[in-house]
Amino acid sequence: KWDTPKKRERSAPGNSRPFIAGDRVIVSSFDGGGVVDAANGKTLFYFKGRESLGFSPEHKTGFTRTGKGLLAFDLTAANFTRRFETNNSDIDYSPLPMLLINGKLWVASNNGKILIINPANGNVERSFQCGFSALVGILPVEDTVWVTLNEGTALQFPANI
Repeated sequence: KWDTPKKRERSAPGNSRPFIAGDRVIVSSFDGGGVVDAANGKTLFYFKGRESLGFSPEHKTGFTRTGKGLLAFDLTAANFTRRFETNNSDIDYSPLPMLLINGKLWVASNNGKILIINPANGNVERSFQCGFSALVGILPVEDTVWVTLNEGTALQFPANI
């Protein structure tokens, strides 16, 4: 259990799970989340976003969906510190996966697109229209990345895009 600014139980559908990032744990629900000190369970700060989370491999930056784009925040700070926030209609509130692969953030969309984003500034470097439904899986396998869509399609990409 984690302390929360709202005096009610917090729960979330979809892609809701805690992430361990070094000495911190990122927890979330459908309307926000928090960064918790793993040693003592105290919440360090809260952020507004969805339950779809990601973080950089060095555990310094966290990523979440805002409903109108992507929010990156500093995981090493004592208080909430925004690194960047984007405005992109392809990144909505959907609890879909995002995954950092070879230094690029792969973000699934609800409209069949996969977005490949520079995690330092939030700029979309590439995007591919893979189908018409939600992308429900991003799986790196050796030097490739498989994406799967709700419609039953699976596509393979080179991991070094």
